Amino acid sequence: MLIICCGDYLKDMIYILVEDDWDRDYYEKILEPKLYEKYNQVIPYKYIRKPKPEVIKYVKVMLKIGADYYVLTDLNHSPSIECAKEKVSKRMGNLIDYDNIIVVIKEIECWIMAGMKDSILKQCPMSLNISNTEIYDKEEFLPMMSHNPSVFYTRILNTYDIDKALERNSSLTYFVNRIDSIE
Repeated sequence: MLIICCGDYLKDMIYILVEDDWDRDYYEKILEPKLYEKYNQVIPYKYIRKPKPEVIKYVKVMLKIGADYYVLTDLNHSPSIECAKEKVSKRMGNLIDYDNIIVVIKEIECWIMAGMKDSILKQCPMSLNISNTEIYDKEEFLPMMSHNPSVFYTRILNTYDIDKALERNSSLTYFVNRIDSIE
């Protein structure tokens, strides 16, 4: 890993630590443009499949240079947001600030579903009420994707409606509000 630092440049850098490819793809397509309104450089890092010592080393470097950061983690089957934050914090050597951990309720698929256009939803092989996507999980989302998940997923992201998504998922709204409050 090579990180080049130049004076005030660091104040214009943010790291976004995401779990896996779907999280990264969603983040890059939907949320990264909002972060580029605030930062000159936005650096995603997938942490879930990396060995714990490698993740801790990365976090230490990130913290040492003083860059801003957020860690995205799914609620999954954690009994509470606090438990989900504790779990990811331990994975990162208890080095990160709990306030910088954003818990996706329940999983990234819920944020994806939240911004689906009605025209795409009508083409799904199953019917779901997505007025509140926080009640669903990956197992309920994947069957919607028909025979070619990557094409369907790309189509969702390319037509994503962020305004609808903010109405349908409060954890997404919380994170977008956090981004909007960055000065």
